Amino acid sequence: MKKIHYTDRYLLNPYHPVTVFVIGAGGTGSQVATGLARMSVALQALGHPGLHVTVFDPDTVTEANIGAFKPCAKKYGVDFTLRKDKTTQPPHYIVIFKAKDADNLEQAFREFTAKTLTKEQRSSIRKVLAAAKQKAAQQPKRAKEKIKQRGLER
Repeated sequence: MKKIHYTDRYLLNPYHPVTVFVIGAGGTGSQVATGLARMSVALQALGHPGLHVTVFDPDTVTEANIGAFKPCAKKYGVDFTLRKDKTTQPPHYIVIFKAKDADNLEQAFREFTAKTLTKEQRSSIRKVLAAAKQKAAQQPKRAKEKIKQRGLER
């Protein structure tokens, strides 16, 4: 039996990029987004307009954590911008990322998440000091003994 595949002409020669939405940028979502970025580059090399990928993730963006991402982004040539959504209370931020290559974007995120995870796994210096203080308080007090030898020995 002969198989026939019919593909709409619009999909073969589209005028606009194909729109793809990815919900969640965790373990699976980040891998999907990276794969879609690679696919878009390959499609553009073949003359296709590529993909327009939008990733939705409910993580909270603050001045502190976006500022921590800046060195990694600069190192790998990743540009990003924040857009404030004033319609919600408290206002939410939309972060838009752009890089020349999918590998650069992936490497920047990989380095940033590695730094973040090691920071979270490290114990706080205050906790370490408090534990040491408590341990020292539980130690029995030693009697101070001073022995002074006066005189000359021959």
